[in-house]
Amino acid sequence: EARPVRVVAESGVNRPALLAELQAMDGFLARMSGREQPPERPIRVVVFQSEAEYRRYAVARSATKIGYYFQSPERDFLVMTAGRGELRRVALHEFAHLGIRRLVSHLPLWLDEGLAEYYSTLQFGPRAAVAGGDIPVHRRLLSQYSWIEPEEFFRVERGSRYYSEDDSGGLFYSQAWALVHMLMSDQRYRGSSGGVFQLASEGVSGPDILERLYSKTPQQVWSDLRTYLSRPLPQVELAAVPGEPGVTGGRREGIGCSSRWSPSRRK
Repeated sequence: EARPVRVVAESGVNRPALLAELQAMDGFLARMSGREQPPERPIRVVVFQSEAEYRRYAVARSATKIGYYFQSPERDFLVMTAGRGELRRVALHEFAHLGIRRLVSHLPLWLDEGLAEYYSTLQFGPRAAVAGGDIPVHRRLLSQYSWIEPEEFFRVERGSRYYSEDDSGGLFYSQAWALVHMLMSDQRYRGSSGGVFQLASEGVSGPDILERLYSKTPQQVWSDLRTYLSRPLPQVELAAVPGEPGVTGGRREGIGCSSRWSPSRRK
């Protein structure tokens, strides 16, 4: 049974379609975390038609230009604007943050935002979800600007200039998305993607994670990432039923109790 999700939106927003997407995402995140059903805690989704109205009512210090989430004692809130034409992706991004928060209380910002962006492109089918969709705006930024160096990238926090609303802020989101995409979807990396989540939640630094799991320096991973982005990005089919594999391009992928930390773990 789906938990209560209420969408409050101005005219021009297809509320039934958005509600269906969010309920599918809620069920997916519950299964990914090993639960049979989503938590009963209600969610209220507030969508403003314009950025000006959104900014007027933004109350969280973490609010970005397009959306944020916060939790009250009674319910969870997702607040966003439909003004940029990416409402679905923004909504799934913020919903992913809530799902990640149910698994672990803290992740480094690069992984927290990278995972939310990775899951923001999920496509839901009757028996499986497909992850790893392309986000052209990120690819464009990464091709136009010099990348943040690994030493700075892995240390970015919410007070950093790289998390601001200028080009540097967008570049950080783009790099976080690209790195997580490779760790989750590339055959050289995805087998240890669960270990990335596990070690990061324990406070291990990004460079140390790469060394422990892949025996690579951040510079070597950055080189792999540039090559990865020069090709069509692979997508991964995630089984909607715990333990039941899906098939994408001959590969069997799934979400089972033994792979809670790694939904894209190879079976």
